[in-house]
Amino acid sequence: MKNHLSTLVAEAVDYTKFHFREEEKLMQSVGYGDLEAQKNMHRDIAAKIENFQKKVEDGEPVLSVTLTNEFKSWFRNHILVEDKKYVGLVRQAHK
Repeated sequence: MKNHLSTLVAEAVDYTKFHFREEEKLMQSVGYGDLEAQKNMHRDIAAKIENFQKKVEDGEPVLSVTLTNEFKSWFRNHILVEDKKYVGLVRQAHK
């Protein structure tokens, strides 16, 4: 179970870093004024996920349900609240 969980968490960490990097490039390209706040938020989310990864790798008990709920909570808030703040700029830039 630990190996499977380690793999899943490592993939989540890698994807999160990729996603945030690409998102920040997009925000910069459209001149999003609150880019630094987004970068800080991204760093916080990535750090929390990396903390879970360290716990899993160190063999500390981590409930997969807890991990799943945390991921859903972070990303739901991030996508449904924070990302919507710059959608208008992206749409304008692509007209």
